[in-house]
Amino acid sequence: MSFKIDTGDVGDLVNRFDTDADPQTVFFLMPIGLNEENTDYPPLLKTLSLWAVKIEQTVHEKLPTPPDEHATVQASWDRASYRSRLLEGVLKSTPWMALEGAGESNQSDQTLTGVYKHDKATIRDIVTHALQSEVSILPEMRLKVIINYIAEVVILAADKVEKIQRFAVLLPKATEESRLTRDSMKLIMIGLQRMESGKAGETILQTTNTSHEAILNRDLLERTEINPKTLEVGKALVDRMSVDIVA
Repeated sequence: MSFKIDTGDVGDLVNRFDTDADPQTVFFLMPIGLNEENTDYPPLLKTLSLWAVKIEQTVHEKLPTPPDEHATVQASWDRASYRSRLLEGVLKSTPWMALEGAGESNQSDQTLTGVYKHDKATIRDIVTHALQSEVSILPEMRLKVIINYIAEVVILAADKVEKIQRFAVLLPKATEESRLTRDSMKLIMIGLQRMESGKAGETILQTTNTSHEAILNRDLLERTEINPKTLEVGKALVDRMSVDIVA
């Protein structure tokens, strides 16, 4: 997808986001207390704010639903999963973001039995494995918040969602000295889809994990003219998708 900053009317995006109340599928891990810049919108927050606006505009443009279908579980998950796909798209298409490498991807299959405790533990293990390379540098309890949330919402939607459920976790990337940086980031995409197993009471959970690493070019960003209202609305959206971590 191409990345174009929309400077038009963005005033109702936050209200629509709150009204939809879809499952959270995009998680921004925001480092606080790290090289704080004397500005309301440091480069990382500015970038995420623009992305959040772009994502919400695209969701409501591409996935309009009739009023009688808008609040259904499937419609809600369609919007939610689309948000995570869009985050991957804007990361790749933003002019001031430089991707490092071609990205990594892997797939696996796990058996779900329909037993709550077993299935939740299985999904927790899947998400933990996807995030495992970051466990040593990020606060374990903050990651557990995300891991437990994803496992719970996937279990609750077990009999109600037919399509793939996607999640996106954007993490600050550590330097070789294991220090976090605001200008280097890693996006981890997690896709979960149930398949028939052929055995009564069991389903196969097909998992796809993809990761991308990127560096933010501050000079290119600062040369970009941005509507202050767009940033204001975007920050409000980012606040709703963020998990703060202490660097």
